Amino acid sequence: MGYGPANIVPAVVSFLSIYVFTRLVSPEAYGAYALAISVALLCQAVFFYWLQVGATRFVARAAEDQDLSAFTATIYRAFVASSIALTLVYVPVMVLLPHPSAVVRAALWLGLPLVLARSLTAVSQSFNRGALRVRRYNLIECGQSLLGFGFGLIFVMAFHLEGHGILLGLGAGAAAMAAVSLAGEAPLRRARSAAAKPAPGRIARLLAFGLPLTIYNAMNFVLSTSDRLLVDHFLGSAAVGVYSVSYNVMDRALTSVFLAVSLAAFPLAVSKLEREGPEAARQQLSRNATALMALAVPACAGLIALNRPLAAILIGERFRSEALQIMPIIALASLLAGFQIHFFDHAFSLGKRTHLLVWSVGPAAVLNVVLNVVLLPRIGLRGAVYATLASYAASLVGSIVVGRRSFAIDFPLRPLLKIGLCTLLMVGVVRLARLPPTALGLAASIALGAASYAAAAVAANIGGVRTLLWARWASAQSLQDAPP
Repeated sequence: MGYGPANIVPAVVSFLSIYVFTRLVSPEAYGAYALAISVALLCQAVFFYWLQVGATRFVARAAEDQDLSAFTATIYRAFVASSIALTLVYVPVMVLLPHPSAVVRAALWLGLPLVLARSLTAVSQSFNRGALRVRRYNLIECGQSLLGFGFGLIFVMAFHLEGHGILLGLGAGAAAMAAVSLAGEAPLRRARSAAAKPAPGRIARLLAFGLPLTIYNAMNFVLSTSDRLLVDHFLGSAAVGVYSVSYNVMDRALTSVFLAVSLAAFPLAVSKLEREGPEAARQQLSRNATALMALAVPACAGLIALNRPLAAILIGERFRSEALQIMPIIALASLLAGFQIHFFDHAFSLGKRTHLLVWSVGPAAVLNVVLNVVLLPRIGLRGAVYATLASYAASLVGSIVVGRRSFAIDFPLRPLLKIGLCTLLMVGVVRLARLPPTALGLAASIALGAASYAAAAVAANIGGVRTLLWARWASAQSLQDAPP
């Protein structure tokens, strides 16, 4: 719950951005922006992800060993080296890259400063997350989202920059919060104080842990984002705009739900493993899974049940009709991806056998490319979402099967049955209500669905929630009845 602001505020800003920018820019301009974001995500995955996961995974151990200063110094030095390497690769590729659209080329150039600023913020946030500094994590995440949207709106409305303005705004917001995060930040001060202290072998150990995750994340990019590049190739940048808007609405909502649990849950599992051993970590993972299911399954069902009012309210008219056809399938695909990334893939990190991740996601990434190439020319945008759904299902199965070789995880099936029944009840209540597809009607539908699901979850005692509430109530009553 402590990470609520870091999930709620960016999610709200994301939906607000969709509402505003799909009415201010053309599908072609939005498509160019989406392509640049995709390339930026790939660059972040390849050049910086190993630092993010390394900081999150080992900051607790470094603190236990009283070695945090040297560890922090190593991370930030490696960030500088990775930034130089990215620039040396990115600039020649952009100079030599042929592309028919000058709009897309300009957007891709803006991706370089954007990925540097966002990656610096992300590395700093890895320290905050690994050390469970919740308040600071919330401040940086919320500030980055709000400033990015605000600056983007100024660039689009005042300077008429369309998709380029959105990218400039995101870059400015990320740069501002990177400065806030590092100015007077304890990890950076420790890094400076440790500048004279060499850390022999530390980079090698971080690479040994993080490089397989980097390869995995790059393959995950192929799985989750390369379809935008293929859609652009076969259908054009306007189709990319429609596809990206649809994906952002459904995937952002579900990703926020998964992050609400995993941001705190994974560090807790790591802490249990380091301090109490594998069995305690497995028990924590079982609780993590129940919490993920209890929130993500009804969220996915609600998005599908309310996709028409969501599209009518959030998405501009030029994007809407095609978006409605693909949004439900995207929601299902995002649910499968969320369970893989935010639960089953944790086995590879906890078991320190991250190289096995390649075998779980690699075949699915190849399948995604093949299916897109086959289906896009034949059935259009629906081909991209069918390919995504099939590929995420394959990747989830691969993660479950291969992950057990690294760290055995028991998935709690009994709570899933309860959650499924409570979700069916919720969907039935929302369907029977038949509220109008307006903003007020959508808000009322969400509130009605949440209330009906919460009541059913308490009655079914999902995750021991009824027991916990009863214990809290009994404790409060005993305090009230105690003599002064």
